[in-house]
Parts: sequence; structure tokens; C-alpha cells
Amino acid sequence: MPIIKHRAPLQALVAVRGHPFDRTAFDAMFQAMDGIAATMVDQPAAARLMNPEGMRGFDVLVLYDMPGLDFEAPENAPLYREPEADLRSGFRALLEQGKGVVALHHALAGWPTWTDYHEWLGGQFFYHPGASRGAQ
Repeated sequence: MPIIKHRAPLQALVAVRGHPFDRTAFDAMFQAMDGIAATMVDQPAAARLMNPEGMRGFDVLVLYDMPGLDFEAPENAPLYREPEADLRSGFRALLEQGKGVVALHHALAGWPTWTDYHEWLGGQFFYHPGASRGAQ
């Protein structure tokens, strides 16, 4: 009797929110991919899962979010918000654990004050003049 090996689909946690998008079409894109099961979680709830315990059942974190920005501020919008200490340490722990992260499009604009985040992602988008890697 032959042994049939079945590989479970890659489990992706997809963090969303912060930029308008067609949620139905975005979800359909993942549903059309063989071997991938995507679970979309809106920010700020997604940030609570970005640690080794929260990501235990997931193989990869997909960022399609834009947290850390307040577009409703009465002046100088968007205002930059700081990530919580638990998110900072949990995200670092995920990377140290070797968890895969895929950052899409506007995710580069998220957490504008978190320098390590942008080093990890490999880039940054600025809404206001700022510095990156020592250059304005």
C-alpha cells in the first residue's frame, strides 16, 4: 500500500487595515492560491498576534496594514503613534525565531517612528519629512 504524503496548506496571518482596499478581491487572491490558507485580521487586533505565541499556528505573517498613523488628527495629520512595547518585543521575537514576513505595498508606511521595523522591512514611506539611515 503506497503512503500518500499530504502537506497542509501554508498558514498565513494577513494583517490588514489603514488603507482603503477591496477586501473581497484581496481575499479572493489568496483563495485562488493553491497551498495557502489566509486568515485576515484587522489592526489593531492583528498586532496582538504578532509574537511567537500568537503566531504559533501560522507559517508566515503578511503585512497589508498601515498602523501607527492617525489620519483624523485635527492638525499635522497624520500624527505618528508609537507601537506598544509588547508589539516591539513580540515582533522581534518572531524574526529571531525565523518566522517569515511578507510586507506588501503600504505596509512600508506603517509605524513611522519604529526604526527597527523599517530596517527589517527594508524600506520606509514618509508622510512628513524625516530621516532614514542618517539621511533626510
